Amino acid sequence: MSKIKEYEIMPSTIETIDRAMFTWLDENVNAHATTNKGWNKVPVIWLSAERAFQIKNDKELRDSTGVLKLPIISVEKQSIVKDPVDKGGHYAALPENINYPTDKLTSVRGGVREVNRRIEQKKTSDFANENINANKNVTERTKNNKVVYESVLIPIPVYLNVVYSLVIKTDYLQQMNEIISVFVNKPNSSAINSVVIEADGHTYEAFLDGNYRQKSNVGNIGESEKSYESSITIKVLGYILGSGSNDDKPKVVVKQNTVDIKISRERSALGDINPYLNKDKDYREF
Repeated sequence: MSKIKEYEIMPSTIETIDRAMFTWLDENVNAHATTNKGWNKVPVIWLSAERAFQIKNDKELRDSTGVLKLPIISVEKQSIVKDPVDKGGHYAALPENINYPTDKLTSVRGGVREVNRRIEQKKTSDFANENINANKNVTERTKNNKVVYESVLIPIPVYLNVVYSLVIKTDYLQQMNEIISVFVNKPNSSAINSVVIEADGHTYEAFLDGNYRQKSNVGNIGESEKSYESSITIKVLGYILGSGSNDDKPKVVVKQNTVDIKISRERSALGDINPYLNKDKDYREF
């Protein structure tokens, strides 16, 4: 029974980068703060969601009057920039049909970057056996130069700078200090300001701005409740593969190299001389 070959790669889209950012904040940072109910996790919300959805999705985020409960962390995507300066590791401008310059059928596949290559065992062994049968008088095993490789190719990634704005809101200064301390220690080094975020098997590099801008209404003497707010800017060097649903090309191309060219001939149709000899070493007639 032949094995079924499966090649699976999840698409990297702008939504994938957003999910990686949110997952990192919610699960990796996992900020906690002291509240009236003890040491609790600080919820993370995505600001693009409608207010009606937020209320129905998590009723614990708001009180009976519909006001958000603090502390809370909100994240919003501010900008997307395709910057030639931050071009990533693979920045060559390769045409989509570079591997298939004369084949119009396969030129739309769009695979130009090889990510994996392995030997196709069955076809390579067939060529090796054919070489042995053609040289039966050879006692030593000859080297097989006809090796069939199976390559997996994907499109060249397009790198993007995606900027996110994080806003931290708390009721007390103690809560703000506890939450900010978590971000300051991501990563735990004064020489590095980048972390790795991931989603669906794709990894992206995120750079944290060292300026934690803070403001509050403490100086405003009035009847309003005290609140503290800090904002953090995070720039993610992400990449996308293709155009998602708008792309008519597959994300993965499987290709085999050419090792031999054979031209079949029909002898009876072309009238060639029959190669089979009779007992007098003469060609037999049919």
